[in-house]
Amino acid sequence: MSRRYANVMNAGRPTSYTTAMHVPLSAALLLGVLCCACCAGIAYGQNYASLLEEAKNPELVNSLLKWRRTLHAMPELQFSEVNTSLYIRSQLDEMGIPYVYPLGRTGIRAGPIGSSDPGAPTIALRADMDGLPISEEVDVPYKSTTAGRMHACGHDAHMAMLLGAARLLKARKSSLGGRVVLLFQPAEEGGGGARELIREGGLAEVGAIHGLHVWPALPAGTIGTRGGVFMAASDRFSLLVRGAGGHGAMPHTARDPVVAAAAVVGALQSLVARETSPVDSAVVTVSRFNTGPGAANVIPDCVELSGTIRALTAPTFERLHRRLEQTAEGVAAGYGCTVENITWSEVPYPPTRNDEALSALVREVAAELLDPPMAGVATRGSPSSSSPSPSSRVQLVEPSMAAEDFSFYGEVVPQASFTFLGIGDPTKGTDVGLHSPRFQMDEEQLPLGAALHAAVATEWLLRQQTQTQQTQHQTQQTQVQQDAAGTEAEGEGDVAAAAEAGKQAPDQPAAEEEGEEEDEAEEEEKEDPRLEGLRKYAREKGVAGMPSWVRRMLADDPEFARAVAQADFDEGLRERLRAAREQQEQRRREREAAMAQQAAEAAGAAAAQAAAEAAVGGEVAAEAAAVGESGSVDGAEGSAAHDEL
Repeated sequence: MSRRYANVMNAGRPTSYTTAMHVPLSAALLLGVLCCACCAGIAYGQNYASLLEEAKNPELVNSLLKWRRTLHAMPELQFSEVNTSLYIRSQLDEMGIPYVYPLGRTGIRAGPIGSSDPGAPTIALRADMDGLPISEEVDVPYKSTTAGRMHACGHDAHMAMLLGAARLLKARKSSLGGRVVLLFQPAEEGGGGARELIREGGLAEVGAIHGLHVWPALPAGTIGTRGGVFMAASDRFSLLVRGAGGHGAMPHTARDPVVAAAAVVGALQSLVARETSPVDSAVVTVSRFNTGPGAANVIPDCVELSGTIRALTAPTFERLHRRLEQTAEGVAAGYGCTVENITWSEVPYPPTRNDEALSALVREVAAELLDPPMAGVATRGSPSSSSPSPSSRVQLVEPSMAAEDFSFYGEVVPQASFTFLGIGDPTKGTDVGLHSPRFQMDEEQLPLGAALHAAVATEWLLRQQTQTQQTQHQTQQTQVQQDAAGTEAEGEGDVAAAAEAGKQAPDQPAAEEEGEEEDEAEEEEKEDPRLEGLRKYAREKGVAGMPSWVRRMLADDPEFARAVAQADFDEGLRERLRAAREQQEQRRREREAAMAQQAAEAAGAAAAQAAAEAAVGGEVAAEAAAVGESGSVDGAEGSAAHDEL
């Protein structure tokens, strides 16, 4: 939305001292009354509750279900999402949304939706695409059609919700304050697909990115996030403990790698229990212990161990790498064995860090989506009991030791935030953990995920637009203050010259002000085109429910605030504003009177001093005093006239 008024201080023509002083004061009071009047119904952002209602429209719900179930039945592993990508592109084609493919081998960058200006603020929304090598055990009509493959981490739902967000955003593209791009990313499950997408330009021009993940540990219909470190760094390891095999009846003739490997497993737990601060979370898990095929009475030559390490901080993550290798080698050596083939995953994931400001924005928008709060929601899983959120359905969750390659985006994009969407409902079986063959999605939460994506993008773009306008406004105000300072100095010089010459300064400024007021009145006759939208909203919702994007526009554009005050959509609001303006005008007149009184008192004091000097100095001094008195009075009158402008 462009400004109607380029400069509320009449930039481009001379600015008087009182214009620079009084307009901001009256506008500030006006805005204060407006904000109080408008904030009763909505706490943050726009009216996002209506966006959720739009997402729950039966037509969109049916599309969300179709998308999710189609994708669920065709899971593909990392970097093999060929059919998945083909299906996504077909849906984008139906919506008329352009895209770039392939990106990161099988990924897609769709959009932009919104502004055609490549320099406009741009936010990305991301969904992952790959499935897992798991055999599904849930008997549903849309069960996986590929043996040993399953969408057991909700990525099918992520893609469906992002398509839903695309449709919501496309419907309001003309009102977006910038651009939205959609990232359908391959290979989240250990492949580091995010890194591939970044390398191939998937984040070009992107200033912020938001992603979400379905989360069975949170109650269905809740949203959880936090600023700062949100998810752990992660790496996978594998190593071989080698000894010398033998007969189980004669272990003394062998170097038993089974006992050595078991000791290694136990010793590795000390890396967390005894080497890591209790307030610095870390995990070392050995999840595989493989002795290979063989008879029960045979000691094998080697044992393979594999597992994962997690940490919330980079220094701890690095230390765990180093100490795991040292501990395994040292313990194995104590049993006469060696450690070979220590390997780590090709793409370790760094910690996922949420930008504080964007995370707060997500919580605010989520609170609006879910307002009023759902009564009696039990906080299961990891929510903090001291959540500051205004809604019980928005949780400030504790950091998770799970990992996400969304973390790579946070290392490149100025603002990144990741969100959990609660799907846990024991009555539906959707509280089963991720990566389980019995994992199920609560499909009733699909509209919420789509609406959250769309709302976060809309609100972020709005705030970027407001920030830009505020910067422009501050620049204009600085220029106005500089102009006012110059005008004040010129006025003081004129008054001094008039006093010296013993002449009263002409009343020219008053005429100039009259002309300025006529110009302003003529300009105000043209109604701001944004008022029609507000008038329609007020008719439907009432002034008390006015969305807070109005408040941001009012705070940034005092002239628009004045136009709103003069609009005809709410007489009660106009009366409050009119009273506020009258009160402010009265205060202005009182200040001017006080300044005039001070000037008169100063002139009187100067006259008295001149009279005293005349009495002492004789006739010549008296003459000079008379001239000085006349000049002082003229100067006081000139100063008072100047202050009225």
